Amino acid sequence: SGLHAQGAAAKPAAPKEDTKAEVVEFNPQDPTMQRAFKEAQRTLGQFLMATSGDNPNLDNVGVRARITVGPHTEYLWVMPVGTADGQKFQGQLNDVPQRIQTLTLAQEVTFKRADIVDWMYQDTKTKIMHGHYTTCALMKKAPAKELSEMKSRYGLDCAARLKRLR
Repeated sequence: SGLHAQGAAAKPAAPKEDTKAEVVEFNPQDPTMQRAFKEAQRTLGQFLMATSGDNPNLDNVGVRARITVGPHTEYLWVMPVGTADGQKFQGQLNDVPQRIQTLTLAQEVTFKRADIVDWMYQDTKTKIMHGHYTTCALMKKAPAKELSEMKSRYGLDCAARLKRLR
């Protein structure tokens, strides 16, 4: 049931300055965010192929999933993440839910493939971060300097991803 990387459970989903890993709020109806969701779903097979098996060069492997409990929906990073059948996934929350009070950091959750709105993994050899479409959508209005810093610091090329999200 693949989808794991050495050390993935021990590291946060994304480099964060604070230790609480609070959810970054965004408007899921925003057109750029909608395109990010679609791009993540379109490329999900690539993620599943890349993260299946025991590749020691992968780190920060996870997905951002639409989690709904009662009337509340949040978009939360889940890592490590695994799948039983390619359609149903489970993993540990790597965010502190804000609206869903019954969920906590590191709690096990299950969700469907259709609920995945983003994915990520980092290749430790090339230092390139793959995925992170929603993160780049959030960076749409960021200054070029900030985008350049994301690329050099985390290996995340938001400029290239944003061109695909237009």
